[in-house]
Amino acid sequence: MRALRRWPAGRQALLTLAHLRCGDTYGWLAAGFNVGIETANRYIREAVGVLAVLAPTLEQAVRQATKAFVILDSTLLRNQQRRKAPSIVPDVKVTYDKTVNAAYIYFTDPQVNVRSAHTYPCDPIDVDGMINLDFDEQGRLIGIEVLAATSKLPEHMLQAAERLDSEDN
Repeated sequence: MRALRRWPAGRQALLTLAHLRCGDTYGWLAAGFNVGIETANRYIREAVGVLAVLAPTLEQAVRQATKAFVILDSTLLRNQQRRKAPSIVPDVKVTYDKTVNAAYIYFTDPQVNVRSAHTYPCDPIDVDGMINLDFDEQGRLIGIEVLAATSKLPEHMLQAAERLDSEDN
């Protein structure tokens, strides 16, 4: 019988994000998160497995592409569908303030006023900018703050975001 998990899903997601975004090795992650190398490896494998299940199929990804060309596995594909960019994700809201070059990605309705109980910074030394993950009391990811947003987020996401500044700036 397997032992019960010691970590909530949010902390496992943070470990996986550190590996995928920052390129940290299993050894570094194990030391930084105070777990064994095999545990870090297992958490990352499981999280990537979940992401793979949730990812669109190749056909769906090409159908949803908004650019004239799409590059998949170093193969240039021409996209025959040309239409306006769809909403990033239906239940996600993005705000952007150009004056401070910061964006916030809400995974909950901003009107509901869910408060962040825990904030985990992801501030790699060799990458310009900072990303903060906000979690609620139950350990669910409720939002992501992105500083130096123009260097971290796709341009179409910032263009589609609700502006917190005037666009004249």
